Amino acid sequence: MRSYDILGFLFLLSLFADLLALCVVVSKAFGSVNAPWPVCLFGAMLTWGISLFLLWSLGVELQNAA
Repeated sequence: MRSYDILGFLFLLSLFADLLALCVVVSKAFGSVNAPWPVCLFGAMLTWGISLFLLWSLGVELQNAA
C-alpha cells in the first residue's frame, strides 16, 4: 500500500471527525451541549488543523509520486 493511499484514507476519516466537531459546535450554539465554549472550539480547531495537515501531506506525497 502506498503512502498516499494511507494519507487519503486518514484524510477521509478526519473529514468525518470534522463533521462531528461541526455538529458539536452547532449543538452548543443551540444549548444541547453542556461543555464550555473553549472546549468545543478547541476540539473543532484541532480536528480542522489535523485535516489541513493531512491534506497538505497528501498533496506533497502525490507531488513526489508524479
